[in-house]
Amino acid sequence: MTKPRSWIERRLFALAVLALAISGLGQMPIFKRYYIADLPGLAWTADFYVTHLIHYLAAAVFLALVALRVGEALASRRVHLTRLQWTQAAVVAGLVLTGFIRVWKNLPGGGVTKGTGMVVDIGHLVLAMAWGGLALTGWIIRRRSTSRLAP
Repeated sequence: MTKPRSWIERRLFALAVLALAISGLGQMPIFKRYYIADLPGLAWTADFYVTHLIHYLAAAVFLALVALRVGEALASRRVHLTRLQWTQAAVVAGLVLTGFIRVWKNLPGGGVTKGTGMVVDIGHLVLAMAWGGLALTGWIIRRRSTSRLAP
């Protein structure tokens, strides 16, 4: 049995994931192209450097929370996950791996070829979308199982 997460940890994780999603989309010119950045207060969404910084800061918080959860699981020496949770863990591991490769690619002298960089970029996007789909699936499953318990 896993220990319940604190209110602050759950909110911090949700905020980090939301910031990662918004800033990740901001890395592509979506907000400018579809005039979202023209809305009052949202001009920052079209600024690559602002969204890049937000993405890196949110990734640091996300990685810290993931490391905390992995550390707790390893310390307990008993990991009981469903197939969906194992799939989510694999997707998150893929996101972290492709994220690190993307950071390495962005460094001066990063040793990633254009072709490899494109595969990693698309893989990162596909994994992020897959994780969103898996999260939605998990939410639906939890919602259905708790609604059956209600009288």
